[in-house]
Amino acid sequence: MKNLLITTLIGATLVAGAAFAADQSDVAADKGAIAKDNTAIANQNGNIAANRAAKADAKANGNVGDQAVASTKIGVNKTVRAEKSDVEKPVDQKILNHDQANQQ
Repeated sequence: MKNLLITTLIGATLVAGAAFAADQSDVAADKGAIAKDNTAIANQNGNIAANRAAKADAKANGNVGDQAVASTKIGVNKTVRAEKSDVEKPVDQKILNHDQANQQ
């Protein structure tokens, strides 16, 4: 009975280890997710720069309405950028670190 229990535990450990172990495709997918996050952050930075230029132009021309629109767009871009850089990218990085540590 004791041998059966030990054999069962060893088998369950091996199966669980294989199920939770990361492989190269997991790591590649994690790196791809981080690259997507970086691209999205860079895109938002570009959008912010364009909207700031539009706001400066509107301010120079005395167009208060366009300034407000540009300010709103800047706020939206900053929010999206913050979501990517403060939430999604760190989570993807933690997943990558975990998968690299558990790689077979």
